[in-house]
Amino acid sequence: MAFGRCFSCFKYTVFLFNFLLWLLGCALLAVGVWLLMDDNAGRYVEQLTSSATSTSNGDVLIVSYSQVTGSSLVSTLAYLFIGLGCVIVFATFIGCCGAIRESQCLLFTFFASLFVIFVILVGIGIWAFAGRKDVDAHTVELQQITNKMIQEGVSNYYRNNESSRFMDTVQKKFRCCGADNAAGDYEKDRTKSVPATCEVKYRRRSCLPSYFRYVGDQFEKFMEDRLVVAAGVAIALAIYMMIGMTVSMLLCYALKDRTWNTNA
Repeated sequence: MAFGRCFSCFKYTVFLFNFLLWLLGCALLAVGVWLLMDDNAGRYVEQLTSSATSTSNGDVLIVSYSQVTGSSLVSTLAYLFIGLGCVIVFATFIGCCGAIRESQCLLFTFFASLFVIFVILVGIGIWAFAGRKDVDAHTVELQQITNKMIQEGVSNYYRNNESSRFMDTVQKKFRCCGADNAAGDYEKDRTKSVPATCEVKYRRRSCLPSYFRYVGDQFEKFMEDRLVVAAGVAIALAIYMMIGMTVSMLLCYALKDRTWNTNA
C-alpha cells in the first residue's frame, strides 16, 4: 500500500537518475569519439600518461604508458568509452520508457542493464585496487627504451645541448658514465673527451643499469597512483548504479502495488 502512494515520487526519481546517467553516457561517447578522431587527443593522453621526473637541468625521465606496454592507450580508452557510453545510453532509454509506459518488464530490463554495469565497475575497481602493488614496469620494452635513450644521449653528447644536459644529469645523479661500456662509449671517438660529469672514480660504472631501475621504479609508482584513482572512480560509479537499481525496483513494486489496488 505504501509503495502505491509513493509511486509518483519513485517515478520522478527514476527520471532524474536516468537524466544524470544519460549525461554521463553522452560524455563518455563524446570523449571516445574525440580520442578516435582528433590527432591532438593522442598527444594529450600521452602527456597525462607520462611519468616525468623534473630536475634543475630539465626532465630526466619521460616515459609514457604506451612506450612501456607497447600498446596504444588512446585507442583502447576510445573504444572502452564508446562501448560503455553506448551501454549507458541504451540503459537510460529503457529506463525512461519503462517509467513513462509504467512497464514492469522494461523496468526489470533497466535493472538488469544497471546490474551488468555494476558488476563490471566493481570488477574494475577490485582489479585496479588489488593490482596496484603488482605493477612491474621492469620489462624488456622499458629496457629497450632506456637503452635507446642513453645510447642516443651518448652519441649526441657533443652535437646538441639537450643530449649533453640529459647525460650530465644522469651521470651526476647515478654517479656513472656512458651507456654499456661506461667511459669507453665516449672514448670510441678519439677526437672527443670524456665529459667532466663522469667522475674519475666512477668511469667504469655504466649508467644504463641504474637508469633502467630508476625509470622502472618511478613508473611503477606512477601507475600505482593512477590505479588507486581508477579504483575509486569505478567504485563510486558502482555505488551510483546500485542506487539506480534500488530505485527501479522500488518503482516496480510501487507499480505492482498500484495495479493490485486498482484491480481490487
